[in-house]
Amino acid sequence: MHTRFTLRRAALPVLRGLHFLGLAIFFGVIVGEIAIDRYAQTQGPAFLADARTLILETGLTLPIRGLGLAILTGLALTVLRFGTRPPAWIVAKMALAAAVWV
Repeated sequence: MHTRFTLRRAALPVLRGLHFLGLAIFFGVIVGEIAIDRYAQTQGPAFLADARTLILETGLTLPIRGLGLAILTGLALTVLRFGTRPPAWIVAKMALAAAVWV
């Protein structure tokens, strides 16, 4: 019993850190894309085209992976904290996040 408590205690900060990393990736891509687009508009057409390609590629790959990481670690944190019967607001939050991911 003591070993499980120690593992749970060690896993919580790691999962929490990964959870916030996923959220930072998900939301940070948006800020980065805005900054790249604003800068690219002051440059020439070739630079603007390359910047838009970069925005397209990062917009298609990074946010979904960041959200997936946040969902998986959020699920693990929920199970570690509440067990198999979490409060209704957490179930609703996870359902909304899964709906965005799909």
